[in-house]
Amino acid sequence: MQGFSNDTWCTKHVPFGPRFKLKTGPMDFTVELYNELCHPTAPPLLREWACQPPAWLEVASVNPIDDETFRALGAGERAAITLALSMHANLILIDERKGTKAALNKGLDVVGTLGILRLAAQRGLIDLAACFARLKRTNFRFRQDIMDAMLA
Repeated sequence: MQGFSNDTWCTKHVPFGPRFKLKTGPMDFTVELYNELCHPTAPPLLREWACQPPAWLEVASVNPIDDETFRALGAGERAAITLALSMHANLILIDERKGTKAALNKGLDVVGTLGILRLAAQRGLIDLAACFARLKRTNFRFRQDIMDAMLA
């Protein structure tokens, strides 16, 4: 994440995907997620970023896994977990509860958007309160008590 200012992180950098390494490595997206991010209904800054991705971003296709655990999940969560498993990733970013449960059941460590923001703040990359304020102005669903605890 070197080279991103606090403002850029909160408005343009989207830490999605089943694998990423802070400061040192790539971020991988599934084709399904990439298509969703480039969809005309996606927020303009996000769509601009995703449709002209940086060189370090890799978009990958995955072969679906026929697993009953995945049937209750959306296509994006299924693809992200499948990609993480195929890459032997040790961490996946998922905010959705069913996806989180499925990923944990498959042995993956899970972090959510708020956890990523907290980690970035701990490393001095962002102002957590400012990012939370911006996040609240979006359609992101959150629990206020979790944000409060992170800011305490």
